[in-house]
Amino acid sequence: MILPRYYEDLHALHINAIPDRAYFTPHASEADALSCLREESKRVVMLNGRWNFHWYPCIEDVPDDFFAPAFDDSDFGGIDVPGCWQPQGYDKYHYVGAQGIIPYDIPKVPQDNPCGAYRTEFFYDPDDALPVTELVFEGVDSCFYVWVNGKFVGYSQVSHALSMFDISKFLKPGMNSLSVLNLKWCDGTYFEIQDKFRLTGIFRDVYLFRRPALRLEDYFIKQSFSEGYRSAEIRVEMAFSGAEEKSGVLKAKLRCPCGKDLTETEITVDGPKAELTFTVENPILWNAEEPNLYLLLFELDGEFVRERVGLREITAQDGVIRINGVPIKIKGVNRHDSNPQTGYAVDRAHILRDLTLMKQNNINAIRTSHYPNSPIVSEYCDEMGFYMMAEADFETHGVIYSEGKLDLVSGDGYCRFCDKWNDDPDFFDTTFDRMKKPVIRDKNRPCVIFWSLGNESGYGENMERTLAWIKSYDPSRLTHFESMYAAYDRKPDYSNLDVLSRMYPSTQWLRYIYEDTPFEFTDQFDIGIRCDPYTDAYFKTAAQDHPMVLCEYIHAMGNGPGDAEDYWNLIYKHDRLTGGFVWEWCDHARFDGYTAEGKPRYLYGGDSGEFPTESNFCMDGLNYPDRRPHTGLMEYKNVIRPARATLSADAKTVRIWNTLDFVDLADYLDLTWEATCNGEVRASGTLELPSIPAHAAAEIALPQIDLPAGECYLRLCYAAKQETFWRPAGFPIGFDQMKLPAEKQEIFPLFAPKAACGELTCTEYKKYYILRGVNAAGPFTYKYEKKRGAFSSVVTGGRERFKKPMDYNIYRAPTDNDAGFGGVLQKWENIGYDRVETRIDSTEVVCENGAVTLTSAFAIASVFRRVVLRGTAAWTVKPDGTISLAIEADRPTHLMYLPRFGVRMYLCEQAEDVTYFGSGPNESYLDKHRSSWIGLFHTTVHDLHEDYIRPQENGSHCFCKYLNVANAVQVAARGDGDFAFNVSHYTQENLLSTRHNFELVPDRFTTLCVDYKQSGVGSMSCGPQLLPEYQLAEAHVSFTVEFAF
Repeated sequence: MILPRYYEDLHALHINAIPDRAYFTPHASEADALSCLREESKRVVMLNGRWNFHWYPCIEDVPDDFFAPAFDDSDFGGIDVPGCWQPQGYDKYHYVGAQGIIPYDIPKVPQDNPCGAYRTEFFYDPDDALPVTELVFEGVDSCFYVWVNGKFVGYSQVSHALSMFDISKFLKPGMNSLSVLNLKWCDGTYFEIQDKFRLTGIFRDVYLFRRPALRLEDYFIKQSFSEGYRSAEIRVEMAFSGAEEKSGVLKAKLRCPCGKDLTETEITVDGPKAELTFTVENPILWNAEEPNLYLLLFELDGEFVRERVGLREITAQDGVIRINGVPIKIKGVNRHDSNPQTGYAVDRAHILRDLTLMKQNNINAIRTSHYPNSPIVSEYCDEMGFYMMAEADFETHGVIYSEGKLDLVSGDGYCRFCDKWNDDPDFFDTTFDRMKKPVIRDKNRPCVIFWSLGNESGYGENMERTLAWIKSYDPSRLTHFESMYAAYDRKPDYSNLDVLSRMYPSTQWLRYIYEDTPFEFTDQFDIGIRCDPYTDAYFKTAAQDHPMVLCEYIHAMGNGPGDAEDYWNLIYKHDRLTGGFVWEWCDHARFDGYTAEGKPRYLYGGDSGEFPTESNFCMDGLNYPDRRPHTGLMEYKNVIRPARATLSADAKTVRIWNTLDFVDLADYLDLTWEATCNGEVRASGTLELPSIPAHAAAEIALPQIDLPAGECYLRLCYAAKQETFWRPAGFPIGFDQMKLPAEKQEIFPLFAPKAACGELTCTEYKKYYILRGVNAAGPFTYKYEKKRGAFSSVVTGGRERFKKPMDYNIYRAPTDNDAGFGGVLQKWENIGYDRVETRIDSTEVVCENGAVTLTSAFAIASVFRRVVLRGTAAWTVKPDGTISLAIEADRPTHLMYLPRFGVRMYLCEQAEDVTYFGSGPNESYLDKHRSSWIGLFHTTVHDLHEDYIRPQENGSHCFCKYLNVANAVQVAARGDGDFAFNVSHYTQENLLSTRHNFELVPDRFTTLCVDYKQSGVGSMSCGPQLLPEYQLAEAHVSFTVEFAF
């Protein structure tokens, strides 16, 4: 097929398309406008459904007349619209994050350009009152040509934008044919290099609008407020079509959030433009916590258009973002359209599920990364209460690789590439087109408080010109662009950028900016900004009077993020540090059916044989692909909880701080409390909250609580006070836990060794020692290997407890963060942490007071690598069979911090029942434990496993005092000490060698790791280095723990 090569023309972006306008839906009556969804409107003809479809490997293979009504499409297959090709069996999946997937030769694309030929029919019933029919495509990747009844209608691109065509003159009574040729690649592909599966197709709704000749074409609702928000003026600027041939009367009605009609007005429409003005006294304002919406209804020539109006003012005075004069914090996430079964095609129910989960997890903002989301998303955000950063469909990230491998540390590439397109006037048309589309489409959405030009595309003159237009067109909102990297040879103009933007800065860098603390640019992501000295200096200066938003931070890939609390301690401390958007909301995956056991098979990059790919870098969300929450989402939820509490020194009062921005805490949540000792609830009740306005705090008296000696804690639980359609009353929304003063205990009381019933003997052999004794359960025999410095056999009750010998352990199955940009895994492997051996230099035996102590001097090192840990392990066996382990060890501090340090046991049976006192019920690490609390938990080995799609370290629990695994082994800490543990049906070697979770085969034994500690998990998969306080980097380790079998 021969086509006009619009798909390779930077200046032929939309042929015969209706100009961009605000998103709205026409209705046939006031009742329908007030109650109907778009797809239910009598003026909307939905074209979704099963279309005839044929996939072709290149344009030349497409029949020249495939769009003709009489064309024989009997050899076509079928495809669901909306839908992507790849999930429906056409073409193959391709995941890559930052790189392009075609040769860099803009605007050219490969000659073998796959395309899909779509055909369908619809019925048209002429109506003199509705002579205009508009054809609307909400999203097509990457470009498409349209024919109706064999006549060429037009062409469009920009995958995530509305494309509209007036097809009135092409229609005939009865059945009409609609044909679409959808190309995989076009010149726009170079501007859509977003981190996602690269899919193709008509992936959003397709429909017709039936409209009158005289009609509302566009409108812009503008607002202004008197001092103190005592009154609001709503000014509506309107544009009309058909007014040159016909005049009419437009009626407008404004209804308040309570449903009461406030005012009505009407104007004569006899020209292309008009204005309406409403004044609202004592307006009920909109914000994300109180999303009050007025309703504005237009009626013109029998057509009704409903618009929801949120009255709110956005400012950034003195560098503080305020809504209605009130400082706010952005507790946000980056959201892609992503469904593991349908790709980009997400329906209303899917969208509502996403937003409901966000609200249930205290999230108040969405960045539409990195393109406009479906219009349905912004409508729900208005209603449910979210702040939106509406981002343009613009990312040229892959250009940085066009001349070879990116060197981020030196900045070569990341800053130098910025002048390739951004200062070239030949690219202005497409830059401007992409950036203005979301502004025009969503200009009436109250949820939108930021216009974002795009992502990871440098910064240059084309952006500056576009920003000037945006600020002129809509000065009411704030402007944003990621990172703002400019070319070396020009001083950029940031005057129209309202918000400073950084992705993945370290907390140390933020302290450097806001607290002027000394700082060395050693972290890879902090070096990124250093590559442009002007931008570096600009940030340092501009942060004094500009707000900063972390457009991406705490990268949520795999087991993580671990540093959310550290960021939010800073965000709450500094008013100009507004908050940020977690990367990202959900894992991206391809659903590939179920295993024989019924487990879903989720595939990621490389599983389709594609090149290039970035493997599982798409598995980086707070949720699994099916929206089951990761523990990272639970962590984030409690970090951004609506209240925070601290206990007074005398434990008689708690100070409750309201972290909300608008709502009084007493109106928002109910507060219950419980006091526990050693995990047992000793007292509980409800605390009546006084009025605590937003950002304020209050002291609340606690009842008298008498507690025995032990581990005593107070936990305050916050639950939703009011029912909403996205959560019931009583829904848990956060908690705080504080340790109560109580007399200490030497060892956790559940640790209950059997009573001794005889003497303990120790016999030395050439390679080992045998220790024998008798307790209340019968005889026991332990075998201690001299070369291991640990036990290889434990026999109690006539049963062998170990499948294989114990060992010392410093490694873990690397998390995605370990393997990330920080290069931690590479450094661990270079030192040899993943393949260490333990050498025992000597073992001394001391028999005293009926106990036997075997003290082994050990050194842990890898092949041809220096010793990474040297020390002594004293194993004391008591007559009752209890084993006490005391380790004193030293490590060279110049070496990379250790993943973990402890001992590992391989229990003979597949144990299940687990009881522990420590941080739970969710997995917990030094830097990731805010969704857990200290308590006594009863669970199973199966449930302790966090089933990450790429297997990795998981399920550990820190700050533990006691552990009992299936009554086969007990572990306890003494005094102030604690330990971390992990008990699993998979060894770390098993996890490390398996690519997908559904490929994991359980071991025929249970692995128990008892650790002095593990290093934290951080967010290094695409972020800063693990903070020093969470690294196992101490020069000396002292560790004591007891075992009973």
